[in-house]
Amino acid sequence: MLTDPAEYQRQLTAYNQWLLDQRLQQVSVPVLASQAQMARNVVRSDPEYADVWASYGPEIDAEMARLPLEQRANPEMWRLATEMVAGRHRKELAAKLAAKAAIPADAGTVPADAGVPHIQPNAHLDPIDRLFAEVPAIRERYEKAGVSAQAVKDHARAMGHTLESYAELLRKQYVVTSH
Repeated sequence: MLTDPAEYQRQLTAYNQWLLDQRLQQVSVPVLASQAQMARNVVRSDPEYADVWASYGPEIDAEMARLPLEQRANPEMWRLATEMVAGRHRKELAAKLAAKAAIPADAGTVPADAGVPHIQPNAHLDPIDRLFAEVPAIRERYEKAGVSAQAVKDHARAMGHTLESYAELLRKQYVVTSH
């Protein structure tokens, strides 16, 4: 039996908090589970990740199963898990993409007429501008984030990259995350 009123009040408050937590958990778990399923479906239905999910969906689900339910309710966590799994399998995904594309060796060139040599249509552009012209999805992703081509170039230089090497890096990242 407790004789100290302050200790009684502390224990009563702790018990009431425990009861409240139990009731909130009973209510919130189904809501969070539903949100987690919706977040999964949002990312799974994103065309950018279609090939990754088609090939590695169970692996993505396994990664996410390791996280608390609260984090699984966040679509950004599903995107990160999808990109992490895509990164693990980047070579396989790139090979599938290349096989699917099967682009002829002279694709993107202008046919020669009257002795005029083949030229690349975007040859006059620097590597970043050429990448943005050739892969509009990359340009749109940066525009959506409010990042200009010049800011990308400045960032590349600040990180010690040539524009050519940075454009190639962005192209490879796009191939891995988009397929």
